[in-house]
Amino acid sequence: DISLSEAPLENVSVSRFKIIVPISSLKILNSIKPSSNLIKEVCETLNSTGLYPFVKSLDSEIDFYARQFPKDSGYVEDPATGLAAGALGCYLVKNKLFKKICDGIAEIKIGQGQAMGRPSIILASIKVVEDTISKISIKGTAEFLKGTVPKI
Repeated sequence: DISLSEAPLENVSVSRFKIIVPISSLKILNSIKPSSNLIKEVCETLNSTGLYPFVKSLDSEIDFYARQFPKDSGYVEDPATGLAAGALGCYLVKNKLFKKICDGIAEIKIGQGQAMGRPSIILASIKVVEDTISKISIKGTAEFLKGTVPKI
């Protein structure tokens, strides 16, 4: 169910490496049942900190959907991951899978967390100068669940 016909599987980093995995459909993406042991093994082999499977969206509000499975963070899945979304944005621009670039900036809306009932939207802004990525910025919204707000 990995879709390599249009895009490669690639280990990409904007700070920490994430394995970007193209998936064939949203149904397949949402049905993934992660195995923490296998994820850890694959990530250690490729010197990565997590898997980030994604699929192009058919929804006009979201460009791509993705899921983030960290290597060894004490939880199986993350509902919103800026580093991974930034890596995906760079991957998409580099591999010419996102072509809507206005004034040198690709603004990519990534939906994450839907499969775990904690949807988020992350906006990855990728600045491109002469076919080279020169700047990445990430923004979005997140909501703390009751009892999970860190004490300062």
